[in-house]
Amino acid sequence: MEELKKMQDMMMSGEYDDKMSGFNDLSDIQLDETDICNKLAAHGKCLDHEEVVEVCPKSCKKWEEHLKSKMKSDFVKVDVDGDDLIFFDLVAKTFDYGSGSGSGKSQKEIEFERFEGYLTVVANLGKVCHTDDVENALSNLVSLFNIVPYSLNVVVFPFRHPFLDYDEHETTYDCDEKYHEVLRKYDNDKQFENKLYIMEELKVLNEGKNQKNDKNDKEKKDPSQSQSQIHPVYRYLKAKLKMDELLEDYATFFFISSEGDRIDMLQGSSFGGLRDWVRQLTKNNYGEL
Repeated sequence: MEELKKMQDMMMSGEYDDKMSGFNDLSDIQLDETDICNKLAAHGKCLDHEEVVEVCPKSCKKWEEHLKSKMKSDFVKVDVDGDDLIFFDLVAKTFDYGSGSGSGKSQKEIEFERFEGYLTVVANLGKVCHTDDVENALSNLVSLFNIVPYSLNVVVFPFRHPFLDYDEHETTYDCDEKYHEVLRKYDNDKQFENKLYIMEELKVLNEGKNQKNDKNDKEKKDPSQSQSQIHPVYRYLKAKLKMDELLEDYATFFFISSEGDRIDMLQGSSFGGLRDWVRQLTKNNYGEL
């Protein structure tokens, strides 16, 4: 069982090869619905690897049903002439890689008025230790440029996943550095320049919520102060959609029209499922783009 645990850790960290060779050779061992299969399913391995579906069919099916139960979409029309604050009035900083990080970019302030006249996707990206998950998420996000090639901006806010134990992995590798490495790869890619924006890390998504396992911030925060810690962009989007809470273990996607007068929201979907939603959304509500 120790070897199985080692194999799982390799798969989760992305150190295993893309085909996960050898995993389907374990089909004679009953792994389905065990912690190993359940954890792989929860990290989206059923979507990426047929071998996992073959070995963990029940775990994959249960996770798919769980995702469907959490999925939710909504939209709201915005009075851009009557409202005191609209999406294009917002401001946010880009990601801070730290000094000497080799990112090639220094942190700067982005005024959202630059997004006026373009469609904009805003997404929170879980800051997990398993870089293949992060790579897969960003790959799906930039694939949206194939659907809307000339008039789309993608704005990504990293968010430390609240239900993962980061300290568990720190003995073998630095989670932050692994995560930053993937962000830098996309942030420095010239083909996404002025289209993909990696923004500052979100502290909290909801009022009265404290982040867990943040190695840089071990002290408990007063829940009454959480309101001020919610990023203004997310405070605005949540208020417009009348959302009391965002799911913390799934990404939430916001789609803002070129005039800022309509905001669509998708919650509980995989990053892969986002493509189908955007394709349908742009076709039905925004015309051919």
